[in-house]
Amino acid sequence: MDYLFTINRKITFILFLYVFINFFSFSQESKKILVINSYHEGYEWTDGELKGIKETLKSKFNNIEFIVETLDRKRFSYLDEDKYFSLLKNIFKFKFQNIEFTGIFILDDSAFKFILQYDKELFPNIPIIFCGVNYFEDEMLNGHDNITGIVEFVDFKSAIDIIFEVQKDVENIVVITDLTLSSRINRKAINNLSNEYADKVNIKFIDEDEKGLTLEELISKLEKLTRKDAVFFADFFLDKNKKTFTHETILTVISPKCNAPIYGKGDTSLGFGIIGGRLNSSYYHGVTAAEILIKIINGSSIKNFPVIKKAINKNMFDYKQLNRFNINVVPKDSIIINIPKSFYKEYRKEIILFFILIFILIIFIIILSFNIIRRKIAEESLRSLFESLPDMVKIHDFEGNFLYVNKNACKTMGYTNDEFLALRHYNIDDKEFSKGFKNRLKKQLENGEASFEGVQVTKSGKKLPVEIKTKVIKYRGKKAIMTVARDMTEWKKAQREKEELLKLLASKNKELESIIYAASHDLKSPLLNIFGFSKEMEVNFEKLLKILDNSDSIDNVNNNDVVNIKEDYIKSIKYIISSIEKMDNLLNGLLSISRLGKSILELKIIDMNKLIKNVLESFQYKINDKNAQIKCKRLPDCTGDVSQINQVFSNLIDNALKYGKSNDELKIVISGEEYDNNSIYCISDNGIGIPKDKQAKIFEIFYRLNTEINPEGEGLGLSIVKRIVENHKGTVSIKSDAGKGTKFYISLPSPNKREED
Repeated sequence: MDYLFTINRKITFILFLYVFINFFSFSQESKKILVINSYHEGYEWTDGELKGIKETLKSKFNNIEFIVETLDRKRFSYLDEDKYFSLLKNIFKFKFQNIEFTGIFILDDSAFKFILQYDKELFPNIPIIFCGVNYFEDEMLNGHDNITGIVEFVDFKSAIDIIFEVQKDVENIVVITDLTLSSRINRKAINNLSNEYADKVNIKFIDEDEKGLTLEELISKLEKLTRKDAVFFADFFLDKNKKTFTHETILTVISPKCNAPIYGKGDTSLGFGIIGGRLNSSYYHGVTAAEILIKIINGSSIKNFPVIKKAINKNMFDYKQLNRFNINVVPKDSIIINIPKSFYKEYRKEIILFFILIFILIIFIIILSFNIIRRKIAEESLRSLFESLPDMVKIHDFEGNFLYVNKNACKTMGYTNDEFLALRHYNIDDKEFSKGFKNRLKKQLENGEASFEGVQVTKSGKKLPVEIKTKVIKYRGKKAIMTVARDMTEWKKAQREKEELLKLLASKNKELESIIYAASHDLKSPLLNIFGFSKEMEVNFEKLLKILDNSDSIDNVNNNDVVNIKEDYIKSIKYIISSIEKMDNLLNGLLSISRLGKSILELKIIDMNKLIKNVLESFQYKINDKNAQIKCKRLPDCTGDVSQINQVFSNLIDNALKYGKSNDELKIVISGEEYDNNSIYCISDNGIGIPKDKQAKIFEIFYRLNTEINPEGEGLGLSIVKRIVENHKGTVSIKSDAGKGTKFYISLPSPNKREED
């Protein structure tokens, strides 16, 4: 037993630690990051940059929110750039006017050009970091002290050098290019390097005359290569017939046809057919940019980070292509994808889970063995407990034969223990009550337990009204029914007296409603007159002051006196109006309460999930203002008047929002369940709570618990709640401790109860 307690205590500690860590994480202030992407989602290069940014920042900060805006310039390059950027500026200005960004990332050239034009107008003093920018000059950042970043620089020399490390016997390097402007620039850069490698390898272009190739011509040339050759894929996104390709569509076609390894210049080609190489990495562009922002967030100045102009390259290879060309030597720091996993790595989680399950089963077997021993001890303990209970405890089989009865059952029914055990259920049940034995047994077997009222007959023939609770148990290795019966004779008598008192109370309450209604109605008329004359007095006095101020014939008027009279008079008027408004609010409240007793309820089945959703939407501004967390669990339906039930939950939720602790995060939980043909709802909060000695008063008219937190309340909200619930034949109760929050419980008739009635 002590061992199980220790395990439970450890589990509780772990759960507490988990909740604490998640709460601390949630409480941290969220960091908002704006990403402006030159292109579109699905474009490999910028997708890689964005992935690197997100993964790096999320590894450092728990609460971080990314807002990604795409300019889509690849697909809409024909749009006039100046007009497009001008429209975009206005959209950003409107869209982000109330958002304070922690940092901004710029992906590639179009977005970089846009931010250079409008950063001061849109995002002054916010750190801006660009990456993937091809065309950069230092002069571009003159006057932009809040911008730095990484230039996209392809280091062709490093990309070619690594070929010799991987493929030591290479004789020819065949370069693939197309006729696009960027490809011509790349061709020129590679051509300038060819003289450096003249004594080591022959560098040539597959499109020797620079007139372009069709896809078929390209494949034909690649098929003629041997293992002594190496292919460097610079570009081929547009063939001679103006057919366009992506990295994936071109490489997956040409790679299987090529008899030589294909090397690349960027990681967006990896996995589609190239063997790898010293690749310009879009992902690590994003990682590097994110690392700069992390240092800035931690206190460094952006001025400490000059623009990075060196290539962000990584040695990256595809295991499948290395294996295809039987190459097993790559640099030690290389990143290799598609490596086959070992059996343990492949099924590591499953293996660990298997051993955990075995361990749990062993523990379970030990616990079962321990429980078998405990069960025998427990049976004796339960027997002693049953004997000490004031209720009648009986155990019988499914045929109604008694197997065990406690002393109080024997005493109440007038039988000895042996006589009782010789009886069956129909010997002690009233004749009518006995007829329902089979139906009750069926309900007990279906639900495992049941509750009902009945009549039982003592040995002397006296009929006892009893409240019975039953449960299906195991007794001596077999299923049986345990019943706990309580003599309800005195309770029934008290219930009848209560009903008479309630009728009397209802009559008195009706008289009180009439008095409240008449008094409220008669008082409104003079209050309106007072209010009207007070307003008129204020207007006439203002006119008098103007006459006095503009008159030259009254020399003896003391301006200071006039000023003092004006201030005092206006102040008095304001107090009068304020008091009238207060009295008017009180009278309106009294009228509302009196009308509750007179209104005819329009009863219908209410979808409480929909009703609570509408209530919460009406409080959304206050919820946001209080920064409250509201959790609403699945609620059962009830039967009632929609508008009045809406008012009940509106008042309770409004109270929970008003009386939250000033320094703690307000949490409100709304839950419900069906019990005994009623729908029970609970509104729980972690607010200031209600002292025990005040809980009986909070439902009284005009009683206000805390006027400092809610100085403007009238003390009618909970009175209205109680009146509405009781009009629905329901109940309202409270469970609270000062400083520890409050739970209001509302019981209303369920639709099932109404149908049965």
